[in-house]
Amino acid sequence: MSDTHHTAMHSHAVLDLIARADRAISNEDFSSLLTFYAEDATLVLTGSLTVRGRHAIAEAFVAVARHFNHSLQVTQGPMKVIEGAGTALVLA
Repeated sequence: MSDTHHTAMHSHAVLDLIARADRAISNEDFSSLLTFYAEDATLVLTGSLTVRGRHAIAEAFVAVARHFNHSLQVTQGPMKVIEGAGTALVLA
């Protein structure tokens, strides 16, 4: 199989983007965070709750921050990047 596999131990552009997005969430810098999302992006909050579009995503992150009393600090465990055909899947 020709897919490339990486773990968090190795640098990968996608992992760097995830780290930047995590920092933006932790810092409640939602304007910077929204640059990671396409205008018509969908954010999956839970298995049955999704929001679509930058405006709805921004509102969702504000609600999440409020839910956690503005103390949310986002971290990631080990991640694995699987690449193929110009697409990256990140397993965490």
